[in-house]
Amino acid sequence: MTSNPVEVLWEKFMKCARKISKNKNLLVDDEMEEKICSDFARYPSELAKCIEEYNLFFHKLVYHMRYKEHVSIPEEVSSVSFMRKNEIIADFSALPHISEIEALDDISNLWYFHIENVTELEALK
Repeated sequence: MTSNPVEVLWEKFMKCARKISKNKNLLVDDEMEEKICSDFARYPSELAKCIEEYNLFFHKLVYHMRYKEHVSIPEEVSSVSFMRKNEIIADFSALPHISEIEALDDISNLWYFHIENVTELEALK
C-alpha cells in the first residue's frame, strides 16, 4: 500500500516545525495546512522523475564498483570473466547522467518558506 506523498510530506513538515518551535503540541489551522499541502502537491510527479533518475544512476554505480572490485582483487571475489556481461561497467563516464534537478531546489525553498512562517506564528503567540 502506498501513501499519499503530500500527506507524508505534511507529516514530516509538522514534525520538523514542532522540533524547530520546541512545541510538541504545535497545530496549524486548516487554511494554512491546505495552502501548504497545495504547494507540496505541485511536485510529486517531478519528484518521481528524480527518483527514477537517481535509482538508475546508483544501480549502474553499483555495477561499476563491482567491476572495479573484480579487477583489483580477483583472488577474493573472482575475475571479471565471472560477471554477467550486462553488469560490466568499466568506464565511469558510461554511467547515466544525473541532471540538475530544479524541482528539488524549489521544494527545499518552499519547505523552508513555510517552516519559517509556521514557526514565526508560533513565536508570536
